[in-house]
Amino acid sequence: MIKEANKIPGDFAYCFAACCPQAETCLHYFAGKKTDPRREVLHCVNPAYIATAPAGQCPAYREAIKVRMARGYLNSLKTVPAGNIKSVAEEIKGKYGFGFYYRTRKGTYLLPPDIQKDIADILTRHGATDPVEFDCYEECYNWD
Repeated sequence: MIKEANKIPGDFAYCFAACCPQAETCLHYFAGKKTDPRREVLHCVNPAYIATAPAGQCPAYREAIKVRMARGYLNSLKTVPAGNIKSVAEEIKGKYGFGFYYRTRKGTYLLPPDIQKDIADILTRHGATDPVEFDCYEECYNWD
């Protein structure tokens, strides 16, 4: 999960293939251009691997577009009937894990659109006011 919206995660693969026809729209290349010069070692896409791909069809390509990420769902959780709160927590913990539930509920981690949908569906099934709104939203790159 992402904590900081526009910070490149340490395990994200950088790319330095400026000659790639997809470079200017690729998130890996974007990350490569933002490399911290103080980092001695980086995780990167293998240039030899990229060279084997047909032009414009890099298997590591990921479009560098910003998405609407969400933080927290405490306000929507308040709309769930009191008797259903425990079942909401158990369903989310069962699907994503114990720590995930607590960190995302209060907004420590950002939620990408697919997980927002899952959580909204769970909340709605358990009686939350529809449509489910998260506590706040941020436009950022989805590094996951």
